[in-house]
Amino acid sequence: MIVNSRRLVLVGLCAALGALTRFAAAVPPLGAVGGSSASSAGSATSAPSPEAGDEAAAPGASAGGESDRTRAVVEFEADERLGKHLLQVPGNDQAKTLHLFQLVSNDAEPDIELKKAAMRRLRETDPRIVTAVVTSHLGDSAPVVQLAMLDMIPLVYSKIGGVDATLDDVLVQRIRDGAPDVASKAIEVTSQLGIQAAYLPLREIAAGPASPQRSAAIAAMGRLRDPRAVIYFKKLLETEGAPKEDLYRGLAAIGRPAALLLKERMNSSNPVDRDLACDALVTIADGTDLSALYAYIQKYPPQGERKQRIYDTIATLEVQGQERPAGE
Repeated sequence: MIVNSRRLVLVGLCAALGALTRFAAAVPPLGAVGGSSASSAGSATSAPSPEAGDEAAAPGASAGGESDRTRAVVEFEADERLGKHLLQVPGNDQAKTLHLFQLVSNDAEPDIELKKAAMRRLRETDPRIVTAVVTSHLGDSAPVVQLAMLDMIPLVYSKIGGVDATLDDVLVQRIRDGAPDVASKAIEVTSQLGIQAAYLPLREIAAGPASPQRSAAIAAMGRLRDPRAVIYFKKLLETEGAPKEDLYRGLAAIGRPAALLLKERMNSSNPVDRDLACDALVTIADGTDLSALYAYIQKYPPQGERKQRIYDTIATLEVQGQERPAGE
């Protein structure tokens, strides 16, 4: 009876005040200020009040507005179910957060809206609790749970108040994970976050011609922008069967520390190396590279789109006044 009354009040408010923007979770976010495990559990079954829009709904609300209200009711009820569900989970906020990761990863869970509510709750949980759970359980969780944790880390990493070396180490370890999906996700996440400790395990993967993650590892090394990779990429370029396109894209991603090597490779006897090196240099060129670009177009006249890119770059640098061709 109480639940039905809440539902009637909710629908009435939505119809009178317009599209509902959102509903607060049935339980305050895990780790909220002043919200201990006990207080969270105590408020788990209390329904939040909806927030109305600033303007009253116009007569004859559109089908889109009605759909929004229906969606809001569905989410509200799912949040209530999740609150009751979490009351049955023993332990503190970290234990409940781990359970949320397991719930959102559970393909056997038939209640899709409950899983969506769990994901909303994870996004609202204190980032320090999320990172503590990931640090403690990433290594020993099932692969599907590991993937959920790795997906969540970029959303909270910048909010934890500084560098967490222990968390970084846990994330880097997953680069060597035996599950290819987990290893690939760890490569992506650590490089996007700029975790420098990832360089050596990425280099190990890049060295293996048979590794399915080789291209991803080379791209990740480029995103790290670690100057050490320039020397290593030069070594790889000299090996037979090197993934040249991947390596030159990686050098371009590293940026200016790679410029000298790229200008050297623009004089290679191999036309593939010359063109790929030039393409990479064009993306990072400054005035100090104009002489190399002039020499390239005179010695190896480019064609088509490559010609257009090079000439556009030269024109831009000349306008900037950073350098002029000799004798101009």
